[in-house]
Amino acid sequence: MHNIWWLNDPDCLLVRVDKRFNLYETNTQLSVLGMTGGIMLLSDDLSKLKHERLNLLNKILPVSSLLKGSPNSYTETSYPNVFYCRGMVPKLGDADIYAFVNWYDNDQVINILPWLKKLAYCKESFDIKKTFLWDFWNECPITKYQNVHFNPHETVLVLSTKISSVKNNEAVLIGNSINMMGQSDRRIQGVYYGKNKQMEIFISDVESNEGKLWIAVPCDLIPSISNSIKVENGKICKIEDYMPFAGKEKMKLIELFTKKYQKDSLLWTISVHF
Repeated sequence: MHNIWWLNDPDCLLVRVDKRFNLYETNTQLSVLGMTGGIMLLSDDLSKLKHERLNLLNKILPVSSLLKGSPNSYTETSYPNVFYCRGMVPKLGDADIYAFVNWYDNDQVINILPWLKKLAYCKESFDIKKTFLWDFWNECPITKYQNVHFNPHETVLVLSTKISSVKNNEAVLIGNSINMMGQSDRRIQGVYYGKNKQMEIFISDVESNEGKLWIAVPCDLIPSISNSIKVENGKICKIEDYMPFAGKEKMKLIELFTKKYQKDSLLWTISVHF
C-alpha cells in the first residue's frame, strides 16, 4: 500500500566499505530499497564515503515516485527471493525489473525463466525469444537464463526489455549504469527514428551526472560499423558482437559513455546517428 495509504519506511541504507558486509550485500540493499521506494535514510557520513560508493547510492536516487516493486510472495519463504516491478509502457521499450535475491550463505545456480514467466504482467504474451535481459549490477547481458550464478547474499537485478522492434531493423536501448529504475519509469528513454537512422536517448531527474548506456543494434542497420556511427553528447567505449540467446541473428552491442553537460539541468539528450 506504499504511496496509497502510507510511505514505506525501511531500515537505513549503508553503502560504505565495511568489514561486516560486502559489495553483494550492499547491492542487495540498494536493489530492494530502490525498487520498493519509500523514505530513504542513509546512515553513512557522506564526507567519508569513497567516490565509487557514492556512485552506487546515486544509481537509485531519487527513488521512483511513479513505480514501486513488490515481492513475489509474503508467505512462501521467510524472505521474498524475487521482487518485480512492471515498466510503465513495455511496448514502448520501458523495461520490467526483476530482483533475484540469494539469501543463502552459499552459491546458488538458478533458472530464472520460470520466474520471468510467472511474474510477467501478461503471462500469455510473454515470449523469451522477444526479450532482452540485462544484468544491471554486473553491467552485462544475460544470455544463459537457465544457469544464472549467484554469490552468497547477492542480488541479480534484471532489466527485461521487449525486442519485437528489432525485426524492423531498429536499435534498442537495453541497459544503463545511471539509474536503476530509469528505464522503467521513463526517466531514461531511447527512441529510434527509422527514417533518419537515428536514436535519441533522453535522461531526466536522476542523481548521477554520468554513466554508460548499452544499445543493441541489428547488423543490417550498420554494415560499415567502424565509420558509420556519430554520437552527440557521448562517446563510444566499445562495440562488440552480440548473440542474444533469444535471437537467431547476430547483433552489435554498443557501449556509450555520457556525461551531463549542464549540471543544473534536469534533462540531457544523447543522439546516435547510424
